[in-house]
Amino acid sequence: ALGALCIAATIGCRPTFALTALLAIALFFPQVRAVFSASTWRERATRIQALRFLCALIIPAMLIVVPVIAYNAMRFGSFTDFGNAYQITVANMTDFHTPLPQMPRALCCYLFLPLTFGNDFPWLELTPAPTPIWFFTETTPAGLFVLMPLALLAFAVPFMRRPLGRLYATLTSMLALSMVLLVFDAYVGGFAWRYLADFSWLVMLCALAVMAWLVERHPAWRVVFVIVLVYAIMLALASMFVIGRDDAMINIMPSRFADVRSWFTLLP
Repeated sequence: ALGALCIAATIGCRPTFALTALLAIALFFPQVRAVFSASTWRERATRIQALRFLCALIIPAMLIVVPVIAYNAMRFGSFTDFGNAYQITVANMTDFHTPLPQMPRALCCYLFLPLTFGNDFPWLELTPAPTPIWFFTETTPAGLFVLMPLALLAFAVPFMRRPLGRLYATLTSMLALSMVLLVFDAYVGGFAWRYLADFSWLVMLCALAVMAWLVERHPAWRVVFVIVLVYAIMLALASMFVIGRDDAMINIMPSRFADVRSWFTLLP
Protein backbone atom coordinates (compact mmCIF):
# COMPACT_ATOMS: atom_id res chain seq x y z
CA ALA A 1 0.00 0.00 0.00
CA LEU A 2 2.80 2.42 0.88
CA GLY A 3 4.56 1.65 -2.39
CA ALA A 4 1.40 2.37 -4.39
CA LEU A 5 0.98 5.64 -2.48
CA CYS A 6 4.56 6.76 -3.16
CA ILE A 7 4.42 5.90 -6.86
CA ALA A 8 1.09 7.68 -7.24
CA ALA A 9 2.51 10.76 -5.51
CA THR A 10 4.96 11.27 -8.37
CA ILE A 11 2.06 12.06 -10.71
CA GLY A 12 1.78 15.47 -9.09
CA CYS A 13 5.43 16.41 -9.55
CA ARG A 14 6.86 14.33 -12.40
CA PRO A 15 4.14 12.37 -14.23
CA THR A 16 6.68 10.35 -16.23
CA PHE A 17 7.83 8.73 -12.98
CA ALA A 18 4.27 7.57 -12.33
CA LEU A 19 4.53 5.35 -15.39
CA THR A 20 6.72 3.03 -13.33
CA ALA A 21 3.42 1.74 -11.93
CA LEU A 22 3.19 -0.25 -15.17
CA LEU A 23 6.13 -2.32 -13.95
CA ALA A 24 3.84 -3.80 -11.29
CA ILE A 25 2.23 -5.90 -14.02
CA ALA A 26 5.51 -7.71 -14.64
CA LEU A 27 6.75 -7.58 -11.06
CA PHE A 28 3.58 -9.00 -9.51
CA PHE A 29 2.31 -10.96 -12.49
CA PRO A 30 1.89 -14.28 -10.58
CA GLN A 31 -0.15 -12.50 -7.90
CA VAL A 32 -2.19 -10.55 -10.46
CA ARG A 33 -2.89 -13.71 -12.43
CA ALA A 34 -3.94 -15.50 -9.26
CA VAL A 35 -6.29 -12.66 -8.30
CA PHE A 36 -8.16 -12.86 -11.59
CA SER A 37 -8.24 -16.64 -11.89
CA ALA A 38 -11.60 -18.33 -11.46
CA SER A 39 -10.38 -20.61 -8.66
CA THR A 40 -9.48 -17.63 -6.46
CA TRP A 41 -13.10 -16.55 -6.11
CA ARG A 42 -14.53 -19.95 -5.17
CA GLU A 43 -13.56 -19.81 -1.51
CA ARG A 44 -14.24 -17.00 0.90
CA ALA A 45 -10.70 -16.87 2.31
CA THR A 46 -9.05 -16.52 -1.10
CA ARG A 47 -11.63 -13.93 -2.14
CA ILE A 48 -10.75 -11.83 0.89
CA GLN A 49 -7.03 -12.12 0.13
CA ALA A 50 -7.61 -11.11 -3.48
CA LEU A 51 -9.68 -8.10 -2.46
CA ARG A 52 -7.06 -7.03 0.06
CA PHE A 53 -4.41 -7.21 -2.65
CA LEU A 54 -6.48 -5.10 -5.05
CA CYS A 55 -7.37 -2.58 -2.37
CA ALA A 56 -3.72 -2.22 -1.33
CA LEU A 57 -2.88 -1.29 -4.92
CA ILE A 58 -5.87 0.81 -5.93
CA ILE A 59 -7.05 2.75 -2.88
CA PRO A 60 -3.71 4.44 -1.96
CA ALA A 61 -3.16 5.36 -5.61
CA MET A 62 -6.64 6.84 -5.95
CA LEU A 63 -6.12 8.99 -2.85
CA ILE A 64 -3.43 10.84 -4.81
CA VAL A 65 -4.47 10.45 -8.44
CA VAL A 66 -8.10 11.60 -8.12
CA PRO A 67 -7.33 15.01 -6.52
CA VAL A 68 -4.46 15.65 -8.97
CA ILE A 69 -6.43 14.92 -12.13
CA ALA A 70 -9.43 16.83 -10.74
CA TYR A 71 -7.14 19.83 -10.28
CA ASN A 72 -5.89 19.37 -13.85
CA ALA A 73 -9.45 19.44 -15.15
CA MET A 74 -10.39 22.53 -13.17
CA ARG A 75 -7.30 24.55 -14.01
CA PHE A 76 -6.32 23.35 -17.49
CA GLY A 77 -9.55 21.84 -18.83
CA SER A 78 -8.35 18.25 -19.11
CA PHE A 79 -7.67 15.42 -16.67
CA THR A 80 -4.43 14.59 -18.49
CA ASP A 81 -3.12 18.16 -18.83
CA PHE A 82 -0.56 18.69 -16.07
CA GLY A 83 0.25 22.25 -17.13
CA ASN A 84 3.80 21.61 -18.31
CA ALA A 85 3.02 23.24 -21.67
CA TYR A 86 2.37 26.59 -19.97
CA GLN A 87 5.75 27.03 -18.33
CA ILE A 88 7.71 30.19 -19.11
CA THR A 89 10.74 28.99 -21.04
CA VAL A 90 12.66 29.55 -24.28
CA ALA A 91 9.93 28.13 -26.53
CA ASN A 92 6.15 28.14 -26.82
CA MET A 93 5.57 24.69 -25.35
CA THR A 94 1.88 24.75 -26.30
CA ASP A 95 2.96 24.45 -29.93
CA PHE A 96 6.35 22.76 -29.75
CA HIS A 97 7.72 19.34 -30.49
CA THR A 98 10.94 18.10 -31.97
CA PRO A 99 10.63 17.76 -35.77
CA LEU A 100 10.50 14.09 -36.72
CA PRO A 101 13.55 14.32 -39.04
CA GLN A 102 15.54 15.57 -36.03
CA MET A 103 14.45 12.79 -33.66
CA PRO A 104 17.45 10.53 -34.42
CA ARG A 105 19.77 13.45 -33.64
CA ALA A 106 17.97 14.15 -30.36
CA LEU A 107 18.14 10.48 -29.33
CA CYS A 108 21.84 10.31 -30.19
CA CYS A 109 22.48 13.41 -28.07
CA TYR A 110 20.81 11.78 -25.07
CA LEU A 111 22.84 8.61 -25.45
CA PHE A 112 26.11 9.37 -27.25
CA LEU A 113 26.93 13.10 -26.96
CA PRO A 114 30.75 13.17 -26.65
CA LEU A 115 32.88 14.79 -23.98
CA THR A 116 34.62 18.13 -24.45
CA PHE A 117 37.77 18.73 -22.41
CA GLY A 118 39.32 22.07 -21.48
CA ASN A 119 42.65 23.39 -20.23
CA ASP A 120 41.39 24.86 -16.96
CA PHE A 121 39.57 23.54 -13.90
CA PRO A 122 37.44 21.41 -13.95
CA TRP A 123 38.97 20.35 -17.31
CA LEU A 124 35.53 19.40 -18.55
CA GLU A 125 33.39 21.67 -20.69
CA LEU A 126 29.82 21.61 -21.87
CA THR A 127 29.33 19.99 -25.26
CA PRO A 128 27.04 21.89 -27.64
CA ALA A 129 24.43 20.04 -29.66
CA PRO A 130 24.14 21.98 -32.95
CA THR A 131 21.19 21.12 -35.16
CA PRO A 132 20.45 22.02 -38.81
CA ILE A 133 16.77 22.49 -37.94
CA TRP A 134 16.04 24.17 -34.61
CA PHE A 135 14.65 22.26 -31.69
CA PHE A 136 15.29 22.81 -28.00
CA THR A 137 18.74 21.65 -26.88
CA GLU A 138 20.94 22.28 -23.87
CA THR A 139 24.70 22.19 -23.67
CA THR A 140 25.54 19.25 -21.43
CA PRO A 141 28.71 17.38 -20.41
CA ALA A 142 27.88 14.19 -22.35
CA GLY A 143 25.29 11.57 -23.20
CA LEU A 144 24.28 8.69 -20.95
CA PHE A 145 26.51 6.00 -22.47
CA VAL A 146 29.50 8.35 -22.41
CA LEU A 147 28.95 9.31 -18.79
CA MET A 148 28.40 5.66 -17.80
CA PRO A 149 29.50 3.14 -20.47
CA LEU A 150 28.26 0.22 -18.36
CA ALA A 151 24.71 1.33 -19.15
CA LEU A 152 25.18 -0.31 -22.55
CA LEU A 153 24.97 -3.69 -20.82
CA ALA A 154 21.24 -3.10 -20.37
CA PHE A 155 20.66 -4.04 -24.00
CA ALA A 156 21.83 -7.57 -23.25
CA VAL A 157 18.73 -8.14 -21.10
CA PRO A 158 16.37 -9.24 -23.94
CA PHE A 159 18.84 -12.02 -24.82
CA MET A 160 19.19 -13.37 -21.26
CA ARG A 161 15.85 -15.02 -20.61
CA ARG A 162 17.31 -18.14 -19.03
CA PRO A 163 20.06 -16.52 -16.90
CA LEU A 164 17.72 -13.86 -15.51
CA GLY A 165 14.90 -16.27 -14.70
CA ARG A 166 12.03 -14.61 -12.85
CA LEU A 167 13.66 -11.19 -13.22
CA TYR A 168 13.46 -11.37 -17.00
CA ALA A 169 9.93 -9.99 -17.38
CA THR A 170 10.54 -7.13 -14.95
CA LEU A 171 13.87 -6.13 -16.49
CA THR A 172 12.66 -6.28 -20.08
CA SER A 173 9.68 -4.16 -19.04
CA MET A 174 12.06 -1.66 -17.44
CA LEU A 175 14.17 -1.48 -20.58
CA ALA A 176 11.12 -1.04 -22.80
CA LEU A 177 9.70 1.67 -20.52
CA SER A 178 13.04 3.50 -20.50
CA MET A 179 13.09 3.61 -24.30
CA VAL A 180 9.50 4.85 -24.43
CA LEU A 181 10.36 7.64 -21.98
CA LEU A 182 13.49 8.48 -23.97
CA VAL A 183 11.50 8.92 -27.18
CA PHE A 184 8.74 10.81 -25.35
CA ASP A 185 11.16 13.26 -23.73
CA ALA A 186 13.03 13.82 -26.99
CA TYR A 187 9.82 14.49 -28.92
CA VAL A 188 8.01 16.62 -26.34
CA GLY A 189 10.88 18.48 -24.71
CA GLY A 190 13.87 18.29 -27.04
CA PHE A 191 17.27 17.56 -25.50
CA ALA A 192 17.82 18.60 -21.89
CA TRP A 193 20.30 17.26 -19.37
CA ARG A 194 17.71 16.91 -16.59
CA TYR A 195 15.50 14.63 -18.70
CA LEU A 196 18.09 11.88 -18.30
CA ALA A 197 16.58 11.40 -14.85
CA ASP A 198 13.36 10.13 -16.44
CA PHE A 199 14.83 7.01 -17.99
CA SER A 200 18.52 6.54 -17.13
CA TRP A 201 17.84 4.90 -13.76
CA LEU A 202 15.74 2.22 -15.45
CA VAL A 203 18.57 1.54 -17.90
CA MET A 204 21.07 1.26 -15.06
CA LEU A 205 18.93 -1.20 -13.09
CA CYS A 206 18.91 -3.44 -16.15
CA ALA A 207 22.66 -3.00 -16.55
CA LEU A 208 23.26 -3.90 -12.90
CA ALA A 209 21.54 -7.25 -13.37
CA VAL A 210 23.79 -8.05 -16.33
CA MET A 211 26.85 -6.91 -14.38
CA ALA A 212 25.96 -9.20 -11.48
CA TRP A 213 25.57 -12.14 -13.85
CA LEU A 214 28.93 -11.43 -15.52
CA VAL A 215 30.77 -11.13 -12.21
CA GLU A 216 29.25 -14.36 -10.95
CA ARG A 217 30.42 -16.26 -14.02
CA HIS A 218 33.67 -14.40 -14.68
CA PRO A 219 35.12 -12.69 -11.56
CA ALA A 220 37.76 -10.94 -13.68
CA TRP A 221 35.03 -8.59 -14.90
CA ARG A 222 35.20 -6.89 -11.50
CA VAL A 223 38.40 -5.14 -12.54
CA VAL A 224 36.73 -3.74 -15.65
CA PHE A 225 33.70 -2.60 -13.69
CA VAL A 226 35.83 -0.86 -11.05
CA ILE A 227 37.84 1.00 -13.70
CA VAL A 228 34.69 2.18 -15.49
CA LEU A 229 33.07 3.12 -12.18
CA VAL A 230 36.06 5.27 -11.19
CA TYR A 231 35.91 6.93 -14.61
CA ALA A 232 32.17 7.64 -14.18
CA ILE A 233 32.65 9.04 -10.66
CA MET A 234 35.41 11.38 -11.87
CA LEU A 235 33.14 12.64 -14.65
CA ALA A 236 30.26 13.12 -12.23
CA LEU A 237 32.46 15.14 -9.87
CA ALA A 238 33.85 17.25 -12.72
CA SER A 239 30.35 17.91 -14.06
CA MET A 240 29.42 19.45 -10.70
CA PHE A 241 31.90 22.26 -11.40
CA VAL A 242 31.41 22.65 -15.14
CA ILE A 243 31.09 26.27 -16.29
CA GLY A 244 28.52 27.69 -18.68
CA ARG A 245 25.12 26.85 -17.21
CA ASP A 246 22.85 29.19 -15.26
CA ASP A 247 22.89 26.72 -12.37
CA ALA A 248 26.68 26.24 -12.46
CA MET A 249 28.39 26.16 -9.08
CA ILE A 250 30.52 29.17 -10.03
CA ASN A 251 27.27 31.18 -10.21
CA ILE A 252 25.33 29.88 -7.21
CA MET A 253 28.24 29.01 -4.86
CA PRO A 254 31.24 31.02 -6.12
CA SER A 255 33.21 30.78 -2.86
CA ARG A 256 32.88 26.99 -2.76
CA PHE A 257 33.90 26.79 -6.43
CA ALA A 258 36.96 28.96 -5.73
CA ASP A 259 37.93 26.84 -2.73
CA VAL A 260 37.88 23.61 -4.72
CA ARG A 261 39.63 25.17 -7.72
CA SER A 262 42.42 26.38 -5.43
CA TRP A 263 43.23 22.77 -4.56
CA PHE A 264 44.29 22.21 -8.15
CA THR A 265 46.01 25.54 -8.80
CA LEU A 266 49.80 25.62 -8.59
CA LEU A 267 51.26 28.42 -6.49
CA PRO A 268 53.46 30.88 -8.40
